[in-house]
Amino acid sequence: MKIKKLTAMILSTAMALSLAACSSDAGNSGSPSSSEGSGASDGKQDKIVLWTLAKDLEQFADRYTNETGNEVEVVVFDSADFQTKIMQTLGAKSKDVDVFVGEPQMLPNFYEAGFCADLSRFDSEVSSRLVDYTYEAGKDSDSVLRAIS
Repeated sequence: MKIKKLTAMILSTAMALSLAACSSDAGNSGSPSSSEGSGASDGKQDKIVLWTLAKDLEQFADRYTNETGNEVEVVVFDSADFQTKIMQTLGAKSKDVDVFVGEPQMLPNFYEAGFCADLSRFDSEVSSRLVDYTYEAGKDSDSVLRAIS
């Protein structure tokens, strides 16, 4: 299992907003990005880069870093530029972002573009812990879990 993506998903479940793990294979299988850090000898991974619309996620990132020792860089964007920035960055297959926040109305665009990893392996862990509409919003048109609120 890819440690960096698992770490990113653990962080995202603690957040109250929808997050999606990115896929570096835009338009292909939707498998998680292979941009995992090489990991230092102490077992730490490279930092997780989180793109969001809200500064309040910085407190979650700080807590996660304090508890795990894995750094989370939070990049806050103006809402007017956010969706365009994600579409351009991931469309270019950039590895500048590991996890991003997505408003429910944005998510289908990200799914269709192939920017979100298949998170089905986490389905049994999160399905009973989410409000129904947020759980459903996290699924693509084929009912594959792509985002976790």
